[in-house]
Amino acid sequence: MLNNLQSPTKYGFMGNNADFPSLISSLPIEVVDKILSDARLKKYKGGESLAITGDDVDSIWLIKKGRVKLGQHDQDGKFHLIIIMGQGDSFGELATLGGFTRVVDALVMGETEIYKIDARKFNNIVHSDIKILSMVTAILSKQFQILVDTFIKERHRSASWRLSYNLYSMCRGLEMPVHIPVTQQELGELLGLSRVTISGLLEKMEKSNLVKREYGGVTVLNRNGLLDF
Repeated sequence: MLNNLQSPTKYGFMGNNADFPSLISSLPIEVVDKILSDARLKKYKGGESLAITGDDVDSIWLIKKGRVKLGQHDQDGKFHLIIIMGQGDSFGELATLGGFTRVVDALVMGETEIYKIDARKFNNIVHSDIKILSMVTAILSKQFQILVDTFIKERHRSASWRLSYNLYSMCRGLEMPVHIPVTQQELGELLGLSRVTISGLLEKMEKSNLVKREYGGVTVLNRNGLLDF
């Protein structure tokens, strides 16, 4: 969760999911200042590639505005979605800290603004101060704990709850309506559900005026209403 010291007006972002702490957004403002001091704010259009599996890591990405989907392309070139990242989320830190190559492909979803952070500088900042290193370790540990808890709990959740909660999380903190450029097939892969199941649930949500189905995406009309679906 975004540190209380950090005003969203300074860098223009807030954590996308209050239940899951994004690494850089969760650090104190003075640490974020150091990390972003030489970062470049870049603008992208939908479909552009930021990273490819197996690439050496020279940059870390922090999303100011928009969304990025992470996944992997199979041998036939089909993209398999793993997670959608949004405003305030960052990625590339684990590969940087662990010293390994990228393990996911990253594709921009719609118009997006992203801070491009030098990976070596980030690594130096984290390891130059034991307090910062301890904070990073604590945040990563919290992320792992939440992932394990979520995996266990969602195995017993209904399909409708999983879809509604994930749509709710994708547009948290944004003004309605919010267009999410994700296909029904991608939502199915993300949640472990069939495309037919996703289609049926979205149809019911649309009849309840919670969402609007559109080509290549879903527009959320009533975020809070999704939690009661």
